[in-house]
Amino acid sequence: EAERRGLDLRFEGDDATPPLWTDPGKVRQILLNLIGNAIKFTKEGGIAVAVDCDRSASEDFQIHVRDTGPGIAPEEQQRIFQPFTQADYSHSRSAGGTGLGLAIALTVARLLGGDIALQSTPGEGSTFTLHLPSLNEKGR
Repeated sequence: EAERRGLDLRFEGDDATPPLWTDPGKVRQILLNLIGNAIKFTKEGGIAVAVDCDRSASEDFQIHVRDTGPGIAPEEQQRIFQPFTQADYSHSRSAGGTGLGLAIALTVARLLGGDIALQSTPGEGSTFTLHLPSLNEKGR
């Protein structure tokens, strides 16, 4: 879809990132939502997905989805994680969707012991960061 829209889609990672022991299907579900939204709401530029491991915070994993889309106004940023809610932009209205994706993604992230954070500036784009705890193969 990114290619069809003429958007640059990049994946960035750190070769030294240790393995993430979690439910891969659930992480995939979250990332498909975050990346799909980034593609849907970005008209030009691109999306970057970056994976890193914050060694200063007990090796918590962070997966950042950055876009060059319209950005989200500060007053809308917490509201968009509520069910059936979308940011109030004309492009959002024309893009369709139910407004459930981010609410579900946040719920699943929290079930995995993580969270989703948002940094956004209107006119400059958004970064959604999935935080996941780093567990070893024994679940610790």
